[in-house]
Amino acid sequence: MANTKKSSFLSKFGMPTRRWESEYIKPVDDIKESDSYLYGAGHTTVASLLGTGRRAARDRQTIYCKWEDMESDAIVSSALKLLVTSALGGHETSGDVIFIEQKPETKKDKKLTKITEEVANEIAPILNREAFAVAYTGSTFGDSYARIYSRQGKGVIDLYTGELVRPQLVQPFERGNRNLGYHVYVGNRNHEKLDVSQIARLKMPRIQWVPQHGIVEKSLRIAIKEDEINNLRPMPSMAGGSLLYNAEESYNNLYASILGLVGQRWVDSINEQMLQVNLESMTLEQQKRFLKSIKDMLIASKKRAENAVNDGRPVLEKIMHIIPTFGEKQISTVSNANGGQTGRSGDITIEDVLLHARLLSGAIGVDLSMLGFADQMSGGLGEGGFFRTSAQAAENSRLIRGSLAEFCNQVIDIHTYKRYGFVFNPDERPWIINFYGSISALEAEKQRTRADAMNGGMMLAQAMQQMKDLGASEQVMIEFLTKTMMLDEEQAKLYASIVKAKEEENQNGDMESDKPGNGGRFKMDSASYHYLEYDEYEDATFDGIGSSTTIPIPNRTVKWLGFEGSMSLRADLHALAGKHSEIYDDNPDMVLEDIQFVVNKPDDWFIHNNNRISIFRERLGSGAIPLVRVEFEININGSSLAAVVRSVYASNKRQIAKKMQEKKKIMTRFGSGENRPELLTVAEYLSALGNRS
Repeated sequence: MANTKKSSFLSKFGMPTRRWESEYIKPVDDIKESDSYLYGAGHTTVASLLGTGRRAARDRQTIYCKWEDMESDAIVSSALKLLVTSALGGHETSGDVIFIEQKPETKKDKKLTKITEEVANEIAPILNREAFAVAYTGSTFGDSYARIYSRQGKGVIDLYTGELVRPQLVQPFERGNRNLGYHVYVGNRNHEKLDVSQIARLKMPRIQWVPQHGIVEKSLRIAIKEDEINNLRPMPSMAGGSLLYNAEESYNNLYASILGLVGQRWVDSINEQMLQVNLESMTLEQQKRFLKSIKDMLIASKKRAENAVNDGRPVLEKIMHIIPTFGEKQISTVSNANGGQTGRSGDITIEDVLLHARLLSGAIGVDLSMLGFADQMSGGLGEGGFFRTSAQAAENSRLIRGSLAEFCNQVIDIHTYKRYGFVFNPDERPWIINFYGSISALEAEKQRTRADAMNGGMMLAQAMQQMKDLGASEQVMIEFLTKTMMLDEEQAKLYASIVKAKEEENQNGDMESDKPGNGGRFKMDSASYHYLEYDEYEDATFDGIGSSTTIPIPNRTVKWLGFEGSMSLRADLHALAGKHSEIYDDNPDMVLEDIQFVVNKPDDWFIHNNNRISIFRERLGSGAIPLVRVEFEININGSSLAAVVRSVYASNKRQIAKKMQEKKKIMTRFGSGENRPELLTVAEYLSALGNRS
């Protein structure tokens, strides 16, 4: 019975085990071997992975030799360096690219904090020293290795990433996708076996399959049906992951086009001529002497040209050769050796080379303008614009960064293993590997996406605020968000609940204000924007107020002023901020903050001019005294009183004292019978002035 209830409870969240197995696992038994050869499927073997034609299978060393040859090319090398730089970035002053920082959730644990700080202080400098070389080699060959030197109780001492651990000399072995160990082809026997505590591996993701012969033997030995990873055989890892594989054909075409262009220039630089000499009517002796004279003359001319080139001195003298003739002309024809023709049906131009150069740089993921071809500007983005905004460069940067982070974690795991005697689980590591990305293409893409999202959110909030001000109901808001703003319905319902919450808040506020003794208390944590309708008022009380803010006055302040019921201030915050921009820097939020600060608990008031009074409050500890000058040109709209804020500014104690003295004199002249007339309220003052409504 218990199992039935448990199954019934879990069935609300998913499918029971037996049912899921019967629907998704058992049907595989219905597949027969003969079905693989029917329905036009044909016969498929592992030979399909060997490739054909230009992508035929090669052995491991041939593949690495090709990538090594490409790496030596100036364009390819520069492109790889730019990709690695865009992935790692670098601190502006220290040049560090790797930062080991503690996870926020582990900061309260002193022991974990100490371990993280020790790792950051001792391992980070070593990783920063080798980071660029490891990432560059990994981008070139798909794998990169570092020999770890460690000491028990001390941890990792150093890393070696030199030529003896180049990918050509290291064969990694894996169990599934887990590194087991390495064969290094060095030493007296040309074979050394090292474990994972001695070598760290940077493994680039195997996005593309590189055809190679070893896959045949690997397919015969692998136990593909084995589910337990620890029961799998150790298998050699295939070459792959290089960013250069898909650029091989473009590299070959570029190399061929450059050879053709250079060879064409060499052929054109050869200036060879054939001389036809007329030896008719000459004796044999005369013929020999004449030919020898011509030959010596040509040899002397050639020698003279060689000396000028070797010595670096131009030939400035005029050289003349005398050829005796008798009877007939002895040299009848002077012509080029190839008949004066170039020997080509078409010339190879620089555009042919640039075409393949563009294809090569595009295959690697870097704009050609960043590789020494500044004339190939990237579509109006300016020099290097493609490097900053290219999605392809950002994706390659993400691959490099992720692989390098895993490499760093391998080194740190060996450090904790040797120093503390334990290794953290990947999801329980108290540290996180961060990169300084302010100059990286990947970070530029992330910041741009984040900025676009923030701008979209702000525009959405402004649109919702305007809809609320227009009096939109919750249903209207949902319709607006789904049809106009193109939000999902669930998301629109969530956002539209703001309207309902605001209505409930206003209703609760009205109920509180109706309670005996409550006096219509207002909350000061918000202000609502609205546009005034001037035809509702009989006079020009609100002249100059456009887009205004209604600021409720607390009940205690209303009583302090001498009024009853509810009361509010109306203020054009933008105009007030601009009126005293030297104080508020045109920021309406600062004006609203000062108004609420004063109105919440004013210290006193004085007379500005007739029915214009100012209330003030000292900001303790700062010496500043924000003043709110209020024009009590009051209109009665129902049972509410409204006043307009005409100015908000700051003053000092001396100015305040002077104004208070003037107030005392004015109030004394009214002669209201009070012993201390300066203690009269604003309402009493206005009544005496004759302007109370």
